[in-house]
Amino acid sequence: MGLLDLLSSLLRATLFLSTCPLSHRY
Repeated sequence: MGLLDLLSSLLRATLFLSTCPLSHRY
């Protein structure tokens, strides 16, 4: 499914963006 793939990609991007600043901060 394209929608499921898009959702998975969005979730992965969100997790990456939320963890990246934390890694730089700490």
